[in-house]
Amino acid sequence: MSRVLGVLAAGVKDPDGEEQKRVILEFASENNLSVEEFFVRGAGRGEDAPDFLSGLLEKVERGDTLLMQRLACLSDTSGEAFRILDRLAMKGICVTSLEQGVNTCALTELD
Repeated sequence: MSRVLGVLAAGVKDPDGEEQKRVILEFASENNLSVEEFFVRGAGRGEDAPDFLSGLLEKVERGDTLLMQRLACLSDTSGEAFRILDRLAMKGICVTSLEQGVNTCALTELD
């Protein structure tokens, strides 16, 4: 069964991701979606990125949708974010970024 999972990125302006979580939950509510779980990528570059990505890839399954406020939740660089999007797509995972309007798979609930 496909799930909707939230992805947050800790940062200076939102250290615990609570503002992003609020935006995602508001969007989900407006679109009759239920966010089952949230993943948080730590602040800064480097050390936590491989652990975050491997943990995320372990838990997601074909047909799941990752819902995030912005693609920066995946990586600090756009090049790496697009590489991650490719890996997720190969695994059959959909990604929806609210700020950029990216939706790598059509969510029937949003139609």
